[in-house]
Amino acid sequence: MKTNAIVEHSIPGYKWADPVEGQYFSVKVSGTDLEVIGKYPTFSTEADDYDIVKQFGRFSQQFAIADNTKERSPGPDFANAKTDKDLIAFVKRFGPVVARQVKMVQSKSVVPYISAKQDMEELRCEQRIFQAALTLVECMKDDHPDEEILVDLIRTIAEGIEVWQIQWERQRSEIHPYSATWELREESLARIRELPTLKGTLHKRDVFLNTCVLDGRVVICELLNAFRPLIFPNASEGNLYFRYGIRPLLFSTLRHHFLYPQYLGICQNPTCRKFYKITRAEKIYHQETCSRKHRQRLYWEKVWWPAP
Repeated sequence: MKTNAIVEHSIPGYKWADPVEGQYFSVKVSGTDLEVIGKYPTFSTEADDYDIVKQFGRFSQQFAIADNTKERSPGPDFANAKTDKDLIAFVKRFGPVVARQVKMVQSKSVVPYISAKQDMEELRCEQRIFQAALTLVECMKDDHPDEEILVDLIRTIAEGIEVWQIQWERQRSEIHPYSATWELREESLARIRELPTLKGTLHKRDVFLNTCVLDGRVVICELLNAFRPLIFPNASEGNLYFRYGIRPLLFSTLRHHFLYPQYLGICQNPTCRKFYKITRAEKIYHQETCSRKHRQRLYWEKVWWPAP
């Protein structure tokens, strides 16, 4: 009796480029732009720190690990970035999110450099969109989510993605027209604009219908369908998919959070609200300091403003 052996194959990494030196890309602030420089990637099968997909895989494969783990997921890291300093640190690690311009630069070495310009305002906008989308996914896990929060999140996403069509046209004009393999269709944008939550025509809540949750699912699905999964015959063509920014890879991690929402949480400290990896069922805070500060705040609120 013949049996078939199952062989696990290593695949080339999903990375924007290789660092010129060290572990981070070169990032220089030039006016309102960031100039990001890296070497043309070597497509090794090793799990580099700047490989988004493999870093996400490290984060998601092990559910129960120590609280002091250094494993971090690129998606939550981007969503947690609150300042320009945080955003620049993210770009140094993974590359531009949505590049305004990309060019190949010949270097003294055999390997050419990739130079990209990342507009800071577009970077801030993308962070707001992604943070709202990831928060929306997490909020929809609740049986009775706060409708006002869901509406605000959907509105943030709807306002932010208005520029995606312009970015898509810009990318098509820079390279081969068919290389802009992501696209938010006009029908999808129109559908999001017409959602009941944004028109103020919410249905009354009943057992079977929560309009905000349904609309939230519409928004997430339309976002994910704009960056549909693709198969490429070689690593070089695959790299062209995110040469103009790693946004497609970020949304591939969001797809996983949406379909398998079991190991990510939002800190219950109102002044934190960062995403964190759930390592045990009872964990509800990003870290111990968040838990302590929140308990102290609740205690003093009870002391100074006791219930009547």
